[in-house]
Amino acid sequence: IPVFSGPYHTNIQGLDDLFALQMDKPPFNKAKEILSKRGVSHLYIRNPDCDKYLFYKKGVELPALKESFQYHLYHQTKKLPKWVKLVYENEETGIKIYEVQFKGGKK
Repeated sequence: IPVFSGPYHTNIQGLDDLFALQMDKPPFNKAKEILSKRGVSHLYIRNPDCDKYLFYKKGVELPALKESFQYHLYHQTKKLPKWVKLVYENEETGIKIYEVQFKGGKK
């Protein structure tokens, strides 16, 4: 399965897209654009502590955290767009898998 970016990846555009995706704010238009452009069908989230690396500095929570796409996916808030659907969750491991569904376009 092709992956466009992840930790320790050397694809600079993939890293840029991943960061822009994670940091997008409601209504998540940039996230939708990136996922559509890349033909993403599923989102895999595993580590709830990832928030600490992205959004904390010296133990202080940054305001961007609770508005980010990453946060809304992990915490399954009501602000999640209808084009992402939780299809798997394992509370023990923290793994969540979402299916990406775009109306009239790629899945």
